[in-house]
Amino acid sequence: MIDANKFSQELLEEFLEKNPNLKADDSALAPMAKIFADIAAAAIAKYDREKFR
Repeated sequence: MIDANKFSQELLEEFLEKNPNLKADDSALAPMAKIFADIAAAAIAKYDREKFR
């Protein structure tokens, strides 16, 4: 089963690596990137849970 927290963090790190301008603390989009990563991880975790039901 997937670890949603770990996956979310890895997804966020990869996204920020590809978009270094969002790494700045003053970027208004940086918090949104975290939210998108959390949503993606939650969706994949839900799919993973349903698959093994």
